[in-house]
Amino acid sequence: MERHPGAGLNVKVFVGGVSGVGKSTFVGALALASRGFRAVRTSDLMFEAFNLQYGDYQALRTVASDTKDAAMVSIVNSVLDAAERQGVNIVVDAHYLNFTGDASRRVVGPWIRRFDVLIVLEAQPVEILRRIRADPSRVDRYPRGGDGEELKNIAEALTLTRTEAFALSERYDLPLLVIQNSREPEDAVNDFLTGSAEFGAGRD
Repeated sequence: MERHPGAGLNVKVFVGGVSGVGKSTFVGALALASRGFRAVRTSDLMFEAFNLQYGDYQALRTVASDTKDAAMVSIVNSVLDAAERQGVNIVVDAHYLNFTGDASRRVVGPWIRRFDVLIVLEAQPVEILRRIRADPSRVDRYPRGGDGEELKNIAEALTLTRTEAFALSERYDLPLLVIQNSREPEDAVNDFLTGSAEFGAGRD
């Protein structure tokens, strides 16, 4: 594959994973650890686009899927256009799939080909469940049930997400890194910086 991100300039990284896996924490830690990486959380921009209070995921879920998809296309292209004009590295936090009850829905479109590297962030189901229960805005992200049932649902979501990420990687000829985020965020960031050195996205 011929990709030349300019020796670390204007590297565009897409970070996806299930709710509760720690995407926002990861992209924030990466922005702090590596020179020039600008963190973009698409959920923040979606709240802004629909004039919603930050963190009001319940309100965001009431917006029609087609409307959210159109907003995501506009948001991602705008963010990437700005990064290319400014020549900066950018890491974008989003989802490969959205889960509602027992159903999943693809949310990534052809715009994904504009990225240089894909990441699927993962963690142990028990750790994801702990994080979700600690965040009141996310407690209904998976079908409710006993611990065993919820852990099973999270494990299935992880598998579906990984499958979708690999399919996108193959379809658009993009490198994919699978990073475990069950430890400290700095460990996951180090895994990325080590694995992405060939793309010119290393540390200072």
